[in-house]
Amino acid sequence: MDPVTGGRDAAAASKTALRHRARVARQTLDEAYRTAADQAITSRLVAWVDMVGAATVGLYAALPGEVDLDPAVAPLLRAGVAVAYPRVEDDTTMTFHRVRAVPTLRRGTPAIREPSPGSPVVVPDTVVLPGLAFDRRGGRLGHGAGYYDRWLAGHPGVRTVGVCHARLLVDEVPMLPHDVRADAVLTEDDVYR
Repeated sequence: MDPVTGGRDAAAASKTALRHRARVARQTLDEAYRTAADQAITSRLVAWVDMVGAATVGLYAALPGEVDLDPAVAPLLRAGVAVAYPRVEDDTTMTFHRVRAVPTLRRGTPAIREPSPGSPVVVPDTVVLPGLAFDRRGGRLGHGAGYYDRWLAGHPGVRTVGVCHARLLVDEVPMLPHDVRADAVLTEDDVYR
């Protein structure tokens, strides 16, 4: 067995198994916990953005089970921080577009809310990463499409922060060479760097 290919295959298989476990774990989170955790994470994120001095923050429109960041938009805008959301331009390309409020988002492809195509394209200095799970060292388990990893590979130096319910932290996310670690991970309980 080729040690490089075999190692990648093993990491990919581990990620697939972890995705399944993370999706099941998400389904076990009750609504009261999720609501309280999302509020705490949003508050922690707004404070963290202020602390790092971000000028433009790339948020995401939450899929079911992901941390809902919509409540962060208004306080960030009031603080003078520009807010952007991703838009998938084709099967492999993602761009960030500046928005003035959450309601300006519309349904897009894949089935997530996206900014309108006419909204200004920006390159955020800070991007908030969604994920099925994270580890305390910034390892991120995405959904497997690679949009964020490809975008970040083309924008070195952009600060990244993962947000995750504390109950979905794992000991270690298997990482492949193209995977990008978050610079920090925020949960309702702590900040990991």
